[in-house]
Amino acid sequence: MRNIPGFPMSEHLSPLLLPFRPALAGMVLRSAPRWFFSFCILAAAAVLLEFVTHTRDVSETLAHLPSSATAEEREVVRADLDSTLPLRAAILPLQHLAAWSVRAILLTLLLHAFGTGVPPRTKHLMSIAVGSGGIDIIERLVQAVYAGISGAGAGEAVILPWSLLALTGPTGSYALTLLLTSINMFTLWYVGTVGWALSVLCSVHKHKAVLIAGAVWAVSAGSTIVLLDLLRNAYAFSP
Repeated sequence: MRNIPGFPMSEHLSPLLLPFRPALAGMVLRSAPRWFFSFCILAAAAVLLEFVTHTRDVSETLAHLPSSATAEEREVVRADLDSTLPLRAAILPLQHLAAWSVRAILLTLLLHAFGTGVPPRTKHLMSIAVGSGGIDIIERLVQAVYAGISGAGAGEAVILPWSLLALTGPTGSYALTLLLTSINMFTLWYVGTVGWALSVLCSVHKHKAVLIAGAVWAVSAGSTIVLLDLLRNAYAFSP
């Protein structure tokens, strides 16, 4: 395995550089678009976080059940969530692989639509998508740490201080609350770093690359918000 010039890291792990050194990551990925090992590391981190945050996630789920749910029904839900944890953790890497693959497809479509100086291959854009997934994992970790430090009770709305919701305050709409929460410093981090890496990788003007990255984020976030809102309505969860 060759190391990245000027950086003590294998080229096989170059996508992990993207959140912190997007220009260098884009340059290395142009000639060595390798993403599998980085994906394995990020997937393992996601699985570990799933186990670490399980207790709080269960408490939050129980707190959002309809008020008509009996104590016995709540215990059934708790037992089901506990018993299915290994299965959910096992399929989590596949879920991330699917989500990051969709990002890569969106990047491909938009880059072909807007044109590039250096046409990227699928491996290039999958490497970018996996690298940007590192920001997702970090955001999940920071949220868990903040929830623990803030001491918010189960079911209590936690307004993340780095999100737009902290400026606007609570809303009456679940979907709008999700949207305002998702627009945060990590969003800017994602759009900025992915745009910068794309501009280096594909020789695209930075403004165009940032717009493409922003469009990919908007489609991904919008789809997630719609899905969560539909699930909430289907299962009659309380706000």
